[in-house]
Amino acid sequence: SAVPRNHLGLHSPVPRGGRRKMKLKMKEARLLGQTSSEPTEMDHWSRHDKYDGDIFLESNYRKHLARHANKVLLRVRMLYYIKHEILGDLVHHISDGQNASALPIYPPHCDQAPAPWWDREADRSLVVGTYKHGYENYSQMRSDPALIFLARCGPPTHTVEEKELGKLSDDEDGSETTAAPGPDDLPSEPATPNPSVPGEEGGQTASDEDPNKPQWPSMQDLNSRLRRVITSYQRNFKKEELKLAQKAKPMEPHAAAVEAINQQLGTNWDWHQLAMYLWKVERTEKYERIVRERERQRMEVNQKKWSRREEQDFYKTVSTYGVDFDRQKNRFEWTKFRTMSRLEKKFDDTMTEYYKAFVAMCKRVCCMKLTEEEECTELYVEPLPEDKARRTLERINLLSKIREEILPHPQLDERLRLCQVSADVPDWWVPGKHDKDLLVGVAKHGLGKTDFFILNDPELSFREIIRKNMISVKSEGSSNTLKLE
Repeated sequence: SAVPRNHLGLHSPVPRGGRRKMKLKMKEARLLGQTSSEPTEMDHWSRHDKYDGDIFLESNYRKHLARHANKVLLRVRMLYYIKHEILGDLVHHISDGQNASALPIYPPHCDQAPAPWWDREADRSLVVGTYKHGYENYSQMRSDPALIFLARCGPPTHTVEEKELGKLSDDEDGSETTAAPGPDDLPSEPATPNPSVPGEEGGQTASDEDPNKPQWPSMQDLNSRLRRVITSYQRNFKKEELKLAQKAKPMEPHAAAVEAINQQLGTNWDWHQLAMYLWKVERTEKYERIVRERERQRMEVNQKKWSRREEQDFYKTVSTYGVDFDRQKNRFEWTKFRTMSRLEKKFDDTMTEYYKAFVAMCKRVCCMKLTEEEECTELYVEPLPEDKARRTLERINLLSKIREEILPHPQLDERLRLCQVSADVPDWWVPGKHDKDLLVGVAKHGLGKTDFFILNDPELSFREIIRKNMISVKSEGSSNTLKLE
């Protein structure tokens, strides 16, 4: 046999349904053998034979026990929800005796009020009273001065006070509709009239005689109202709280804040003028953001487009100057390259992307092996002839090796002293000294127009040699002129 365990968790009351529907569902579950309430643990205490209700309990008692056990769990869930989900931290104020009307509790709107005078204040007192006095203790709720019932209906005036039933009401097991009150729910009539209460005859209360006095609802009506309020809380609590919070927000800011803003702006505006000014500022900033965003998008589109002139300028520069790569920062430096190639509008990321695509194109033309990054390049570059592509790659590698490996080498000067004079250099060439100046000049200016850039660089020794040669040539020319004369 299985012990029902379908009441895990107490955050929300169990959805209520009719007895007939519940019985049909249980019957179908038994027939299909899919009862989810069966314990999964093999050693659970409920699996022992001595706790088998089908063997040791009569069928009528099993039905009675199952019905009332379900009611107890439903009631515990409702009380848990009232305390933790509705009241929360307000339980301390309720325990201190604070009036229910002063508590920030906002019950949602519910129809089918149990009495004509019933309103949201009554719903608030009903929820607070259920937590404070317990479920169905309506006589104590009516006598509590912290609730609204005592002021509206007065204290209980029955000759025999409303019986606080220890058992569970039959309306707990049914649907949301309220059944007719049974004989046990009605107040019992006294055997003899009570002379202490004036105006009572035949067991009628004073409130029954006075039609202008509010009538106290029956216990079943109050139970139905409580369940309806809890259900509405579950559906509309967050929505109602947000609405009330928005209504409670002050529309006018604090005067000190307005004064502080006026001092900062150097103005003497009131709140409306200040609001208009701030609105204009916000609108202007929003418009500027839109303009900047459009400009950024336009520039991104232009960055991806390479004109024919830009491609040719890039090819000329990269084939004569190469690229600058900073190994410490692990990135390319495009400042000088961009100036030489007249590509000032291109960003660094755009230049890097195009350079990688250009190198991949050259390797592909020369049938060289590409790296994984080069194979994933999506940018298209117009292919070059094989001889130009191979020569460009060789120059890029040569210039990169000079800048990144040769010049930073710590033993460069010692190794340059070992250089010998060859037939390709002029007579004034000093091995070691002029070799280093040549490396520095190539790294600085590249291989394009070396006779102009390298020879006229004031930081290199070649300019001084040219100046001396020019002076000697001029002096020789003047002496030859004198001889002819």
